[in-house]
Amino acid sequence: MEFYRGDNFKFKFQRKTKDNEIITTLPKKLYFTIKNNNYETDFLIQKTLENGITKDENNYYHVEILPEDTN
Repeated sequence: MEFYRGDNFKFKFQRKTKDNEIITTLPKKLYFTIKNNNYETDFLIQKTLENGITKDENNYYHVEILPEDTN
């Protein structure tokens, strides 16, 4: 993924099993995290089910990075 500071960026995904079946149950926790690198413990941006990740009726999860997230 690539996006620029101040841009709005959206993407969607489905959770699937190893047999490619869609998982319809809502997980207890779900995170999308952006860090400078894999070894950092601090994150630059983090979205969760409670803040920034939504699920639609087709079992797609939507994540939106807002301009204020990247300022």
